[in-house]
Amino acid sequence: MEPLYKMLGLILALLSMILQFSGAANAGQEGGRKKVLVVMSYHREYRGEREIAQALEANLSGAEFRYVYLDAKYDYAGGGRKGAEAYRVFQEYRPDAVVAVDDPAQVFFVVPYLRDRAEVPVVFCGVNYEAGKYHYPATNVTGVLEKKHYRESLGFARLVVPELGKVALIYKDNPTNRQNLAQIETEEGDYPLAITGKYPVESLAGLKSLIARLEGQVDAIMVLNLSGIVDDGGRALEGTEVLRLLSESCPLPTIGSSSWEIKAGVLCGVIKSDSEQGAIDAAMLRKIWSGSKVADLPILENCNGLRLVNLTTLKRLKLILSPEAVLGTQLVATDSN
Repeated sequence: MEPLYKMLGLILALLSMILQFSGAANAGQEGGRKKVLVVMSYHREYRGEREIAQALEANLSGAEFRYVYLDAKYDYAGGGRKGAEAYRVFQEYRPDAVVAVDDPAQVFFVVPYLRDRAEVPVVFCGVNYEAGKYHYPATNVTGVLEKKHYRESLGFARLVVPELGKVALIYKDNPTNRQNLAQIETEEGDYPLAITGKYPVESLAGLKSLIARLEGQVDAIMVLNLSGIVDDGGRALEGTEVLRLLSESCPLPTIGSSSWEIKAGVLCGVIKSDSEQGAIDAAMLRKIWSGSKVADLPILENCNGLRLVNLTTLKRLKLILSPEAVLGTQLVATDSN
């Protein structure tokens, strides 16, 4: 009988281990479902944050998600109020983790309410400023810094259009783009194309006037995020809407650094991956839920770059890609959504 008891004991031990592993691995099991509060800096339709959300949900398939939007792209002045509302949601929801996306979520939510205060782990992504600005890393905060591939985008643009030389930089003045400009200013000494002017725009009319003025002075236009510039009626426009209008009328090649910009009509760029950042955050959360300390997870930077060319704009400008420009490049058409 003793061998039988030993066998039964071994079977029971194995079953116990399987059940424990199943409960830890599958956050969707009853009583083990992890709750994640995602605080987005901008609005529900903002393309980059949507891609991050999709990556989070794909890589944390058993978790429950709740989203809060600070709308800082259109109402930055209201960020303090929205951050307080997000904290009330945090207190009511009692999540197992917080994901804070883009810089305003750090300014208005994580820093004043959670950093070194809450026991709940916080992972961030999409942050353009250096981590030290927010006194990260903290005891309960780590994440992914976002670096745009501006140098690579300019080099790729010259491969797409070899005669390019002078480039104008156009942007909407906001805190995120100020940090984007800071990155460019530290790098542009060794850029493959010369940025001969940097021009803030606040309205669609101002954008059209600027493009007309720059024609003949520069060879291409590089765009930073143009979300929030206003139309003739004072309505703040989505960045995708602005870029579609720009791509339909601009006689110059345009250069971007985000996938949604190329899909909206910008000619080309080496894009950073919002999905990559969401996937890295998800991996960090899995490690934390498996027992790793937040303080032991170093802050990372996104690294993957993908060459994109918009075929719709390429045809409109009557350009032909060389074999070198095609190799390793993803070709897209203008997104109508």
